[in-house]
Amino acid sequence: MSKFEGYAMPTVQKMVPLAGGGRTGIKLDAPTWQAVEWLAGNAGQSWQQWCAGVIEQTPADENVTASIRETVMSGLLAETINAQRVSLHSIADHHPLLRYSAIQDDQEISEFMRLGEVWGTEDFGGFKVHAGRDEADQPCLWIENCMKGWPSLMLVQAADE
Repeated sequence: MSKFEGYAMPTVQKMVPLAGGGRTGIKLDAPTWQAVEWLAGNAGQSWQQWCAGVIEQTPADENVTASIRETVMSGLLAETINAQRVSLHSIADHHPLLRYSAIQDDQEISEFMRLGEVWGTEDFGGFKVHAGRDEADQPCLWIENCMKGWPSLMLVQAADE
């Protein structure tokens, strides 16, 4: 039996004013309300405005509390973990290999590898390095991140390099 089985985190109900008038009650646990307030503050809004905006975007047949929870999780990921993801903008101009590089998602790297020619692959556990030529017949390395949803990198040696 899990130590969390049967455990329910206490909830706090707050009333959210709706755009068309009236109010609706939303029950969330305290940490989720803290996240709502943090995200609202980052957006320059009160928590009431932020929640009302989420509710306005929620289809009539969907649960607004679940929609707020989902938006909170997406917002936290976007503002924290995903915001720290790799960007090459600061160093791309300083190295010739990065000048023609591209950060790609899972679907993009698969498509570019399919369009090119892969000569070989080495698996390093958390990432794979594929060597070959891209669709323009230029030498290429694809560095595939094995963590789903995290970016991969394509390095191309251009003909003029």
